[in-house]
Amino acid sequence: MRRVYATVFAALLVLAAPHQARAALLDFTFSFTNPFIPAIGPVTGIARGLADNTANQKPLEVEVLSAPTGFGVGRYVEISSPLNRWTVVAGVVITFSYAGTRAGQPPVVGDCCSLRIASTSIGNVASLTFFEGGLVNQISDDLVVAPAQAVPVPSSTLLFATSLVLGGLMLRRGRAGP
Repeated sequence: MRRVYATVFAALLVLAAPHQARAALLDFTFSFTNPFIPAIGPVTGIARGLADNTANQKPLEVEVLSAPTGFGVGRYVEISSPLNRWTVVAGVVITFSYAGTRAGQPPVVGDCCSLRIASTSIGNVASLTFFEGGLVNQISDDLVVAPAQAVPVPSSTLLFATSLVLGGLMLRRGRAGP
């Protein structure tokens, strides 16, 4: 019986100890109409791994999730770091600029694909094109960037502590017998 109480006490002590809080990284979705094939549907994607309240940072990953006819779908790697800057304040993207090529593709004229998204003084702009294939001048001005839906955490410290206490009580009741 003492072991059960000692285990429960130790678990509660560990849970009550101060922990250094770490901010979770944020993901942001983006969507825009591809200026080359606007009637078919939007290009959608996600920028993953941005820290809140941080300026001039790089996302851990940028991916185009869907596009008309599947053109350009996949992960992207940055072309140049000065063009890859995101500022997030209070969970909202304030400014952003990204230029990248599809991962695994060498940046050669005519290869697929080049992704460019940016906030400018006149609004948000985007393009998904063949890499420097002469089509870069056509850009979309309907780019929308929004926080990705948060995935709920399935458990919490309180739930864990409660399960330890209930487990200890069940063990105690089982040993007491009928």
